[in-house]
Parts: sequence; structure tokens; C-alpha cells
Amino acid sequence: MHPEDAKRIGNWMWRITHLYKIQTKKSQKIIFDPKPIQKLLMRYMALWYLILVLKARQEGVSTFFLLFHLDRTLFTPNCTTVILAHRRDSLQKLFRIIKIAYESCPERIRLADGRIWVKPKAKYDTKNELYFEGLDSRIYVALEVRSDTVHGLHISEWAHIKNADDVLTATLGAVVEGGVITGESTANGEGGSFFEEWENKDSDFLKLFFGYQHDPDYCDAIEGEATFRATLTAEEENLLTVQDMKLGNIAWRRRQLRMKSRRKKFKQEFPCTADEAFLTSGASPFNREKINDWPTRAPVETTMEGMLEYWVKPIKDRRYILSVDCSSGASGTQKPAGTQEEKGGSDFTSMGVWDLTTWQKVAQFRGRYPYGKAHHIVYKLGREYNDAYVAIETFPSGHGMTVCNNLVNNVGIEDEQYPQWMIHTTTSIDKKTQERKQRWGWETNERSKTLMVDHMTDLIEDEEIIVYSETAKKEFKRFIINDKGQYQAMEGYHDDIVMESCIAMYLVKEALAAGRRTFTKEELGLGSM
Repeated sequence: MHPEDAKRIGNWMWRITHLYKIQTKKSQKIIFDPKPIQKLLMRYMALWYLILVLKARQEGVSTFFLLFHLDRTLFTPNCTTVILAHRRDSLQKLFRIIKIAYESCPERIRLADGRIWVKPKAKYDTKNELYFEGLDSRIYVALEVRSDTVHGLHISEWAHIKNADDVLTATLGAVVEGGVITGESTANGEGGSFFEEWENKDSDFLKLFFGYQHDPDYCDAIEGEATFRATLTAEEENLLTVQDMKLGNIAWRRRQLRMKSRRKKFKQEFPCTADEAFLTSGASPFNREKINDWPTRAPVETTMEGMLEYWVKPIKDRRYILSVDCSSGASGTQKPAGTQEEKGGSDFTSMGVWDLTTWQKVAQFRGRYPYGKAHHIVYKLGREYNDAYVAIETFPSGHGMTVCNNLVNNVGIEDEQYPQWMIHTTTSIDKKTQERKQRWGWETNERSKTLMVDHMTDLIEDEEIIVYSETAKKEFKRFIINDKGQYQAMEGYHDDIVMESCIAMYLVKEALAAGRRTFTKEELGLGSM
């Protein structure tokens, strides 16, 4: 190849900045002129073939990667490239960027050595695919890949892919050894496939974060920097300590926050650090920033192969509440939470002991444990913590009713019966007779779940509770409001600790009242005296 051609047509960096057009926000089609973030990506792509990007909104990361993969497909024989979309309505948006770039590429280019480069013709030009017969290469946009051999893959909005583990297991498995893989996403909470890959210290991906301070579009011009600096708030002064943050970024941020509609999700859409991106994204009923500030401490004692942890041992005359969220224990095995996968499978049985004076979680049991035996642990913990008030969730899980009944009836327990007045009952009114009825346990339904989660939201916001458990902290940060407005754990995670904690805090008044109850002689067995 002629030296001049090697610098131009033989150089992918020259090609993507001279051959392809993009459509701007003003609907103008212009030759791709990379912004600073895109220039950085060009440098990194020249060094490594596995790139993962965490980003703020609309920084041009997707556009760069799409041009890179299109160019590679056009200049590589026998190359199959897949662009993985996170939603069906994104298929056409992504393909349109590719199509505009391809159609804008010159049909013929005269080379320095006198030859003519002819743009490969697309034999198949469907709504999602371009196939170049002369090269036997193709590029297409899909939601997943299962039966193909892939040489180049770009994963768009990785953190927002539904059933990401299943989709990516199949798709990544289709990429050949040494194939180019790029991925980018805005954050979607501290959980899921993207977050785990980002946190994975053994990952082969080169990981890059681009906050709003890295994009010149998010930087306003300032007249009189000294005057502007004198107006900075304490929060803005702190922001200036973030790497690459400039006064112009602060000015732009101020302007954005003047719009009320921008304030709530500003940190989510325009984070300035990777931690902030994950912490503020995803729909959570709780203030994740407050949860992130919870200090974590190792338990003072751990028993039952790690399933039972103590942070504060029982204090004489102190009142406690013990809440229980019960799983089926379907595996029939007794395994501590720390020795098994935190994702997938049936939920754990979770029990939490809370101090009714300090509102601190003082002990926690968590494990996949047979529900037919779980009442023994409830009995042990309850008696240990001064006959704690026991609230066992009996609905919607019927297994909680088994635990509750076994506790009430002292099944298999040789010691004296647990104080029945210290076991929570739910009051209901019969629709036909209007009679009040008492049922053992706590019943979680749509109404009660909303009430207790909202109550926990207030407690977290006001920093009223104390939790030292790292496992609990993670669960609280992965508890979300789904697309239907329902409370649940993030896809593939658990919410058993969250739910038992919400039950405990919602029933504090009942627990305190039960501890102050006075009894008749008959109830105490003194009726004949």
C-alpha cells in the first residue's frame, strides 16, 4: 500500500473522521468530527479490544462505537458484527445511525497509487441489517444472539437490558476468541450484570467513566471567574474537587437545576463520579445516598455456619422486636448466605432482632433453612432477647404460617411455651358478620406493603435506624420500584432482609405496647389464689 494510502484509507481513525456522516441534534448531517470524549475512545480502541464505558446522558459514546463497528465491518472480510439493543424500540434508532453513516460514505475513493476503492454494496438492506456480499460481512442490530459466529459486538445501554444474565450469556458466548467487544451504559443502580462487570476486579474490560464534566457541551462560558467563584456554595466547592471538574461545569449545572423538572434526576442523568452514577440511578423508594453512609461493622459473634450474626448481645430489661420473612427452604439444605450465590434461586429466610430503644438491628439470621424447623431459631432468638415481640410474615407466603403455628403450639420444643401475647396477631373484620377476628402473624398485602415501605423510607431519610450489616446495606440499595409501580428487589436479587426490617419498624408501637401489658390472675395461672 502506498504510504499516503496507509495514513488515510488504511487507517481506521482517518476513515471514521473523513468518510462517515452523523445526524446532529439539529437534524443536520455532517462529517463525524469527534468531541474530546470520542477522541479519547479512539485512543483506547487503538490499544485494547474490550472496552466498557459508564457515562452521563448524550455524550456521543454510542455514536462513536457504532461508527467504529460499521467501519471495521466494511473493511474486514468475513466479519459479522452485532449491535445489541436494550429495548425493541431502540433497534431502529441504533440502525438509523449505522445506515446514515453507510449511505454517506463515498461510493468511490481514488487512492494515491492510482487504484479506486469502491464502497461494498449492501445486498441485504433490511430494517436491522446490512450484508455486504463481496466481503461476506454483515452488521445487524438485535436484542440477543444465539446461533451465530460474532467477530465484533457492541452492547448498548448494558445496565438496562432485561434478563441481562440470560441474554448476555448467549450473546457473549457467540463472540469468537479475540473478537472486539464494546459496551456502554448509563447506570441503573448497584446491581445487575453491568454493575457486577464494572465491579469485577478480574474483568478483562478496560473500564472508562465519563461524567458531565468531561463533555464541553456541559460547560458554560464564565465572565469574571473571581466573581463567580465567590458565589460558590459549599456543595459546589466540594464538586470542584472532583477530577476534571471546572467552573464552567458548575455554571452549566446551576442553569440546569433552575428547571424544577431536572432537579430530581440530575445526578442520575448527569453523574460526576462512577459511585454517584450507580448510587443515584434506578427507581428506589429509599434514599440510597443515606444508605450508602451506613457504617458497616463485623459482627461481634457469628454462629450457625455464618447464618446467625450478632452485633449487640441482649441488654437486661431492654425490649426487642424479632421479625421474620420466611422462604420455602426448597433446597432442604441449611446454608449460610455468605457461602452461596447472592443472585437467583429461592429467597432466604431472614430474621432480624431490633432494639426498641435505639432502633438498631442487633442480630440477624439469614439462610436457606427448612421452614419446618425455622421456629426453633425464632424461639431461641426471642427468648435470648428478653422474650422479644415476634412478628412472622404469614401472608403471602404460607410457609410463614407453618413457622408461626409451630411456635404457637411449641412443636418439638421441650422448654416452656413462648409467651403468646408476645407473638403478633393481625386483626380483620368479617365482611358478612362484621366480627373482629384475630389471626397469628403479620400479613403483607398491597396496602400494608406500601405503608411499611413508606414508613421505612421516612426512617432512612431521617437517619433514625442503625444497621451495621453489609448484606442488609446491599439489599436496601437494590430494592426498587418496578415499571408497574410495585416494590421489589432488582432482577436476580433478594429483598428478604428489607421486608423483615420494614415489618419490624412498622410494628414498633405494637411491640412496646405488648411489653407493657398487664395480666389477669387467670392468665398468670393464679386464679385460685
